[in-house]
Amino acid sequence: MPPFSTKCQYCFGEMQVERMRCSTCGIAVEGKFEMSPLARLSLEEQELAVDFLKLSGNLKALAADRDVSYPTLRLRLDKVIECISSPIPQEPRRQKNVLDALEEGDITPAQAEEILKNQGNSEEVK
Repeated sequence: MPPFSTKCQYCFGEMQVERMRCSTCGIAVEGKFEMSPLARLSLEEQELAVDFLKLSGNLKALAADRDVSYPTLRLRLDKVIECISSPIPQEPRRQKNVLDALEEGDITPAQAEEILKNQGNSEEVK
């Protein structure tokens, strides 16, 4: 099973977990569940956190493993720490997600503009 993203692929808002099912007996529980701070990280940030732990927090080894400079790695880790340390209100977080998607080339500037323009007018999709 591939890892999931907590970002909506349509508007880059925060996805919410509403159903959990036991893979053994099939019992399901529905409701609104809060995700752990680590689950709210992007997939790339989650991989960075896992690699950091696997290397026992050795930043030099992690920088070498990822073939990046120490300062670059430090900036990425600081971003992860910031994300898990303080809850970000939903709208600023969505704006950040849209800008991150734009920076990564996942969407065009026109798409980003449209998403940001319509985010205040969007209704919950069912």
